[in-house]
Amino acid sequence: MPAARVDPPQVGDERTMLVAWLDYGRATLLAKCEGLSREALVERSVPPSDLTLLGLVRHRTEGEHYWFSRVLGREDAPPLYYDDEEVDPDGEFHPPADVDAEADLAAFRAECDRSRALVAAQPSLEVTGKRPRGAGVPAVDPAAHDRGVRSAQRSRRPPAGAYLRRDGGVAEVRDGIGPAPGYAER
Repeated sequence: MPAARVDPPQVGDERTMLVAWLDYGRATLLAKCEGLSREALVERSVPPSDLTLLGLVRHRTEGEHYWFSRVLGREDAPPLYYDDEEVDPDGEFHPPADVDAEADLAAFRAECDRSRALVAAQPSLEVTGKRPRGAGVPAVDPAAHDRGVRSAQRSRRPPAGAYLRRDGGVAEVRDGIGPAPGYAER
């Protein structure tokens, strides 16, 4: 399914703007992956970096899952691609050799849909979520416990910023793979 990338509005209320920029970042990432084989998605195309497009997709899937399902939705759900016990804390960036790229792209789309539904269900940006323990919030420090509270507004800013920061990296990795036919028209 082609990624529909719509330019965000230049003027709007905060909720409209945040949602539009998140969707723009999501669509940009999917557009860069469109039409690529599994081999191309896991290619480390910009040496010496070990970044791959699929690693970036998995990272953004983890970000959607964390900020929306775990923080805003307060779900007791473990990380998708790593845990605190793993040797590689950046495991989502390093897909295994036998990775199912289509399954990872489907997981990204599903997490984005879940994020949209969670945000749409909130009556305002003032609704709060909670950072899960183990995410930089020590269980023994009550003051840190309070710092774990995040408004819906605050929970959406890190993912929006992450898309904006990583879009340049996504473009470089994609350009290293080769030309993307028709991409300029989108």
